[in-house]
Amino acid sequence: IHFNPHINRHAVFAPGWKYIEVAGIVFLLLWLLFQITGTLIKSSIRLAKMQYYCLFLVFGIAVIAKFLFTFFNIPLPTGRTELLYSVPFYLGICVVFEIIILKWRFAVIQVWLITIFLCWHTYSSVNFDKTIEWWQTGDAKRVVRYLNEELVGKSNHKKLTIGIETWQYPSLAFYTETVFTDELNTQWTDLSVDNHYDYLFVSEEKLNKVWPDYELVKKFRYGNLYKLKSNEKRSE
Repeated sequence: IHFNPHINRHAVFAPGWKYIEVAGIVFLLLWLLFQITGTLIKSSIRLAKMQYYCLFLVFGIAVIAKFLFTFFNIPLPTGRTELLYSVPFYLGICVVFEIIILKWRFAVIQVWLITIFLCWHTYSSVNFDKTIEWWQTGDAKRVVRYLNEELVGKSNHKKLTIGIETWQYPSLAFYTETVFTDELNTQWTDLSVDNHYDYLFVSEEKLNKVWPDYELVKKFRYGNLYKLKSNEKRSE
């Protein structure tokens, strides 16, 4: 749901309730139903062994991730909450599906429904032009390419600064700090204080918070690039 751009996670379902919150409750109730169903249906010895193998596999992955985090200072395996919570969630659903498929005479309908949904979701979410953690930050390379064309060959007496709004910062900062060494200084901003950045990149969700001192330079897919107005324009 998070990675699929065709699903608006910020849509309001009812006053005080976002779509993603309602969907989360529905999936949680389904998960609880699956667990209860799986507990009531007695599994075969062969299936039980396969479940234990899967459990030990997940446990082994968790141990390796913790080892890398502790001794090699690699934060990614344990730095994302989603990785910790999704594994038991998916494992529980898979185990119940295995039981239902073996015990339920109409299991083929379930298999087809799941397959159709996964194919649609994969088709909607897959991409070959960016490798990112969040799909909203897919403009990073495009923004850097544009800025590189704008700044190349232009000598400035001072190092320019770009303020990057919170959501866009991790991915975009990686490229700006790699490509630009002397021309551009990268700064994080939550749009609460205007430090008069020369450039400003803001996500679509927070465009209404852009200060009036900035003018739109270019629109990208998930955000807009702004430039600080000159003193003459601001005085007008």
